[in-house]
Amino acid sequence: MMSPQGDNISLLSPEELLATRFYFRSPILTLLESLEDQYQEHISLDDLSQAYDILSCRIRQVVEYLITPCNPLPPALLYLQDHSSSLALCLRRDISYAFVRTGPDSPPSEALIPDSVPQHHDLQDEELQYAEDSSHVCQLCLKLLCIIFKLPVISGLLTDDDLSALLHDITRIATTLSLPSPNSQKLRALAVLAISEQQLLPSLVKGQKRQILLMLNGILFGLEDDDGDDVQSINDAFQMIHGLVSSQPLLLLESLQKFMDAVLQRLLSPHRAIRIAAAHALAGYSRAVVSCSESISPSLYSKIEECICTFAELQLANRKSKSGIPAPSSTLRRYFSDLITASASGRKFGDACWAYSILASCIVLSNGKVFSRSRMIRTITIWMHDLHNAFGKEVVAIHLSVWRCFVWSLSRLRHHIDRQATSSTRKAPTTGDLLKTWDSALKFVHQDLELQNGSALVALLMNNPPSSTRHQVESTGFISETLDVVQTMIGSESDILHEEGLMLLASLVGISDTQPVSPWTNSRIVAHAVFDGTMLYNNERKSGFYSFDIDLGHIPRIPQDEVSNHWDILLAIWTIATKRLVFSGNFPAVNADLLRIWHELLISQSQLTQGNSHLAVSPEIIQDIVKVIAQLLESPKELLRGVTTKEVQLAQLKTIYHLWIVTKFAVGPLNEGDTAAAILSTVLSVQFLIDSVEVKTSWSELCSELMIAQDPLLLSALQERSDLESERELRRRLWKTVTVQYMDTKTDEDVNWERRIKLLLIPLANHNMSPDERELWVKLLDCALDDAETLSISSSTVLQTIAENVLSSSLTIPAPLTFTLLSHLQLKSEHTLPLSLFDHINSTLLMLYPPRPDNLSDSLQLFSALTDLITNTPQCHLINIIVHLSKSLTVWFHNDSESIDDTVFNDNIISLYCTTLHRLESTPLTVSLLHDLTPFLTSPFNFIPIPGLAPRAFRKFWQNAASHVESLETDCPSDLQDFLDAWGTMCDEHQSQESQMSFSSIPDSQPPTSQEDHEYAYLRSLSLGRDEDIHSGGSSKKNASQKTDSSSLCNFSKLTFPQGAQPAPRRRNLSIPFGSTSNARHEDDALFADDSWPSVPGMSSSEDHGIMSLGLSNKKRSRDDKEPEDHLNVNLGDISSPHALDHSQDGRQAKRARSVSDSASPAATPTRRARLAHRNEPELSQDDYDSWEITVPSPEVQRIRQELQ
Repeated sequence: MMSPQGDNISLLSPEELLATRFYFRSPILTLLESLEDQYQEHISLDDLSQAYDILSCRIRQVVEYLITPCNPLPPALLYLQDHSSSLALCLRRDISYAFVRTGPDSPPSEALIPDSVPQHHDLQDEELQYAEDSSHVCQLCLKLLCIIFKLPVISGLLTDDDLSALLHDITRIATTLSLPSPNSQKLRALAVLAISEQQLLPSLVKGQKRQILLMLNGILFGLEDDDGDDVQSINDAFQMIHGLVSSQPLLLLESLQKFMDAVLQRLLSPHRAIRIAAAHALAGYSRAVVSCSESISPSLYSKIEECICTFAELQLANRKSKSGIPAPSSTLRRYFSDLITASASGRKFGDACWAYSILASCIVLSNGKVFSRSRMIRTITIWMHDLHNAFGKEVVAIHLSVWRCFVWSLSRLRHHIDRQATSSTRKAPTTGDLLKTWDSALKFVHQDLELQNGSALVALLMNNPPSSTRHQVESTGFISETLDVVQTMIGSESDILHEEGLMLLASLVGISDTQPVSPWTNSRIVAHAVFDGTMLYNNERKSGFYSFDIDLGHIPRIPQDEVSNHWDILLAIWTIATKRLVFSGNFPAVNADLLRIWHELLISQSQLTQGNSHLAVSPEIIQDIVKVIAQLLESPKELLRGVTTKEVQLAQLKTIYHLWIVTKFAVGPLNEGDTAAAILSTVLSVQFLIDSVEVKTSWSELCSELMIAQDPLLLSALQERSDLESERELRRRLWKTVTVQYMDTKTDEDVNWERRIKLLLIPLANHNMSPDERELWVKLLDCALDDAETLSISSSTVLQTIAENVLSSSLTIPAPLTFTLLSHLQLKSEHTLPLSLFDHINSTLLMLYPPRPDNLSDSLQLFSALTDLITNTPQCHLINIIVHLSKSLTVWFHNDSESIDDTVFNDNIISLYCTTLHRLESTPLTVSLLHDLTPFLTSPFNFIPIPGLAPRAFRKFWQNAASHVESLETDCPSDLQDFLDAWGTMCDEHQSQESQMSFSSIPDSQPPTSQEDHEYAYLRSLSLGRDEDIHSGGSSKKNASQKTDSSSLCNFSKLTFPQGAQPAPRRRNLSIPFGSTSNARHEDDALFADDSWPSVPGMSSSEDHGIMSLGLSNKKRSRDDKEPEDHLNVNLGDISSPHALDHSQDGRQAKRARSVSDSASPAATPTRRARLAHRNEPELSQDDYDSWEITVPSPEVQRIRQELQ
């Protein structure tokens, strides 16, 4: 035979096992073979025992999938169904071993001649062994039948005839007091167990009803408790009563009710086992009443309640009976007293369970009359509390589960009230008396709500609506009573009870999405462990055995109209729960359930208002909301242990913030502003710990959210509140929070760029904006531009509005933000030019000059943005932009302070000039326009760093202007004419002076090259009235007054340049406003040898060649020999150096001495000429330097030497 372990089925899941058709094949084949082996020649009793044992084990292995019906049947059960008839035959055959079989039958001899010498053996030992083996087979059969009868899925595989026959055989075993088989008591106990736990159809059990009743009658009324065998029989009878009345209450309760007196008498038995068995039988009656309370006839209920109430009052209260006979000396009261007295030893917990079981049965079987019998309820309550005090924590779960029986009894009392109200006959007590009893009973049950007793009470009240003809005072139902229970639970000091109350409140307002698996019945209230033997025989102390069989779906939702009727109490309950969490200092104080409850309460009011054709909630509701907020902001009278004021205030602010997010959607847009204003007023009236960063941040978030709901401009009024540094810092934080919230809460309907601009102006009063604030300011500007674009409003209009408000309010925009405004300007020909913005830029550039190390980068950013704007702006706006910015740009182009490094000056400042002239080449010009542009055009010639980008750009521009501007010969602006004349004169004077100095100072040096002769030819040609031959290097001059000579007016087209000049490199990318460069003064020797200088926009490379060799600076820097060469180098690491702008008084005097005339002087100093000629500079010997030192004064030699080095 194969054992369960040998089948290797332990690795498979129950689903896989049932999906295997031959899961039960091994034991079934053994049983089928035994039917053919009548004389047990091949299949022994041991084989049968193993087959029954394996079959029982395999069913238990998949029993969790056999509790509920299987449709369709899995393959394994189909196989079992196919052989169900054979299985029933085997079971009936082997059950009979309980009555007969002292030895095996001998097969008939087939021999024709018998043995001549018969042998006689002593078979006593063999017979005993056979009896033991057959009894063991019978026991295993009964165990298998216990499983089959208990599982309807398995029992349904057999036919009704087979089941009826099997039940008949088992009943015979159970009712036979003396069996011939060994272990007869065990066989009878198994038979009783099979009958007690069977879940067969009532029609099958009904056939054995008479036989069972006869057996019980004979045992309970014919046997005494003194004999040991009788004790076991009585226990078996009580076990059968419990099983039968529990499994077949409608069939057997009325028949078995006549045994209740015998059961109650056995509660006083001197044998502890009989007392426990009697309590178990009484629990069976209670279990039957609970399971089918609505189906029991009133007459049967009356018999049961009268029997139990008389017994309880007589035994527990020790009072005389109605007949005047005193109670016997052996009473339950004495047993209870002895039990409580012996509880100190700690060895009487089982007896405590016995006492609680009896009290629970008395409560249930009283049919609700326990509340109307004051002596009975008082006595039961006293004994329950005495037991609880005696055994302490061990019996807490049992005590509370027994208390829940009072909750179930309320349903029976409710039934009596409704039946009395609908009855046409006058009965006692009256309905009014019953209602008073109901109120008293409800208050009584209300005393202990732990271990889900509160949930049971709420479920009972909400699932048992009152009768329609009930008294008028309760026409609203049990909602008020239910909310009183929930309020008590939420206000309890027990955290478990508090959480349970929150769960119930959530279900009552309808936020639970749980759907009940099965419909509600009042039997769910009672803990099954109290009456099914778990408490009596297993002595379980764990609360899980006594839990409430309920889910949230069993709690009906309060109707919407009732929410309005009970609005105050619902709001009060929610406030209690929220305050408890807030004052604990824990966050999130408002969990998801509380927020959803708050939302549901507000939504119910909003929907009810809309249903009544109102667009907004009533002012009373808004006042209630504000009152709740005020209560949550109250300071606790006493802080909890370990909780600080900071934690409480932080929880308060965060809680109200989340509540407001829910509230503003519930009250609607019409009430949002008023509600926000009222809440904001309440928040501002509370003194918070502003020195805490967390509290300050939460306060700002809350206030900003409330301000946005009403008007974010409230923040500007708040700025006038005080000038204290702490409050200014708080207002700045508040503005930051408001801005973030305002941008996050933007909707498609919330397109208001003007409001965003007003919000942009608020922080400008704080001159020290942090980088984070500037970044946020830029984001808000982007939002304003996006909103304006949605409404087809140009960026120039938005920026013009910002600039006008800034100028009118006497505010100041920092240079980085000015750059941001300028970079966001996108001009088109149809747009209006934002003149106020350019006026502000003009003022900003004037303020930034002369530049300092800390603001040079900001200045260069502005020039970069202006360059991009000039490049991309439409031609129609170009002249106006230049004229408006001419004042500030002229100052920067003049560069009187000479505090900017040459490279930086070329890349950022002069680049703007060159780009502008390039754009002007394609602009139609007039004499009037040239007059307006003259300051801009002539300003860069005051300071010309190498490689002279400004003169080259001007030459290109002038070529176009002189050839296209009409009447330029006669109407040239005087300022421009004077500038051109001055350039020509200064070039001639400078050339003569340099020639004399070079020949007289250094006699051994080579004469100036032809390249040096041509350096200033271009500059001389700029003067009107001059026509010089550049190639010949001649100096044929004409009088400056000859301005009418048309042949010499615009002679740039004939202008050529010296050969051998370096080609101009590509222009560097000006989108980067500044970069890291080295000091140009120390790198003059490589200026023309590298590829680092930008070209003039619009000028070809051939035109660049002749300009590269020009002498570019006419400034003679008169400094002491040790005067440092200080220039601003644009390096991100050195831009803040405080020594970048140091100039001595001698330097300023030398600057004034270098001024040749009112016009700019372009003449180059010898030092700069030496830099230009460095590539072709001849090598000088020491004799050359010695002769030079004799001719030139010593300080001048030292200065030149230092500069040459």
